[in-house]
Amino acid sequence: MLSTTIILGMGSQVALPIGHAEVTELSQNQELETSSPQDELEGINEQLKRINQAIQDNQNIILKTEKEQEAINSEVKKLESDIANLEEKINKRNEILKNRVITYQESGGSASYLEVLLGSTSFSNFVDRVDTVAKLVQADRDLLEKQDTDKSEHENKLESLEKKLASLEEMNTEYQGMQVQATEQQEQYKQLKENLENIEHGQKQKIENVLVDNTLIEQREADTTAIDADQEYINTIITAGNKYIGNSVYVFGGGRSDHDIANGRFDCSGFVHWAFSQAGIEVASTTDTLKNSGTQVPVSDLQPGDLVFFDTYKKDGHVGIYIGNGEFIGSQSSTGVAIADMSTGYWKDTFNGRVIRI
Repeated sequence: MLSTTIILGMGSQVALPIGHAEVTELSQNQELETSSPQDELEGINEQLKRINQAIQDNQNIILKTEKEQEAINSEVKKLESDIANLEEKINKRNEILKNRVITYQESGGSASYLEVLLGSTSFSNFVDRVDTVAKLVQADRDLLEKQDTDKSEHENKLESLEKKLASLEEMNTEYQGMQVQATEQQEQYKQLKENLENIEHGQKQKIENVLVDNTLIEQREADTTAIDADQEYINTIITAGNKYIGNSVYVFGGGRSDHDIANGRFDCSGFVHWAFSQAGIEVASTTDTLKNSGTQVPVSDLQPGDLVFFDTYKKDGHVGIYIGNGEFIGSQSSTGVAIADMSTGYWKDTFNGRVIRI
């Protein structure tokens, strides 16, 4: 483990200059000591491997999502076709039944199957009429039963269609978010690759993005412990992810297996779920569920350990854990696990005011 860890944030000047996910600058105007060029090379190479693997895995998930979208689209088209056919059948039967009622009304409402039978001219004619009436009665009954069945099926298919369309809309939103996050991750890889090439070519460069060494991390933990002396579990939650800063990656659905956790592969909600589990607290692992967990509190009452939500690619599309001083820790698509400043820049603009206390 390197003594100095580079946090690559999209708001940093070297790692990702595309103005997204600004990482807290602990010593903005202060000279920070860096590790040796060889250590930097090794650290960057390791992170490049992680990001490259994450890009491949995320791309596979995007492709899988595309296939799921195609499948749901096919189901939607079939449902729409089935519904159209049912509606046609129902409308035709409605016409038949309407004509029957009109005929009955035109006869003064006095026509009946009994009158048909009594109008027979002979016994043989009577038998024929009995058979005809029986068929008419059965036909009317079958017509009404089929009408009721088709109407019920029509309602069920409409309900199913609404669910499929809602599912497709949600999937499309997630897909668009995946595309944005994948682009950010590829940009991170590109910038990190450029840093590596600069070092390999012997160009001594000043790392202007955030450098966090073990001493600073220990100091942050000490400060947090002093603030929350009576809530050790909160300190555990908000410092659990420190070991992943600079050596983790954002992976869709990550943080839900031992392999992902061991290799620092998290998405935002997966990281939150894992961090709370380090304090023995079980929370949900999706943003949609997390935002409805615990108790919502006003921003004015924001405390370390609270969940904070951001409207990124969708409402409440991103979640992190508030650690105090306007900062939160989370797995960001551009950096992996990192501490970010939500009082300025991108995260200030996207913070939607939702604060959940577990």
